[in-house]
Amino acid sequence: SWPASFLQYASAWLLSSALGAPQGFTLAGRSYRLAIRPARHYLPYSLTLKDFRHDVYPGTDIPKNFSSLVRLRHPAKSEDRDVLIYMNNPLRYAGKTFFQSSFGKDDTLSVLLVVENPGWTLPYVSCALVALGMLIHFLTRLKTGVARKA
Repeated sequence: SWPASFLQYASAWLLSSALGAPQGFTLAGRSYRLAIRPARHYLPYSLTLKDFRHDVYPGTDIPKNFSSLVRLRHPAKSEDRDVLIYMNNPLRYAGKTFFQSSFGKDDTLSVLLVVENPGWTLPYVSCALVALGMLIHFLTRLKTGVARKA
């Protein structure tokens, strides 16, 4: 036995970014809209698509090359240059990596995947430590072998 005032406002809402349009409702005479969207992060620089290429192997639909020629502008650093982003050759700039991810609209739209990886140095440090350990082990065994022969 719920109070009538609660039941008039009780509803179930499904929120998803796949719905395409925000859901709306009215509560106590005021209109509200519910929507989910990805977080936006504004950067101090811009990328503008100048040219996109989608090459395939002759006689097939197998991609040979996806590439985007973009203009990188960073006014604070007085930087204005062209950069070519293509498969397995991302743009690394200001702590972010821009990968050529996909394309659309009859090869007139380029989709870039942006990744920020604060732990990017960890694999390099790990490999250096393993190499140092192997070198120390090798030199220790070499010293033991030379001392045994003497």
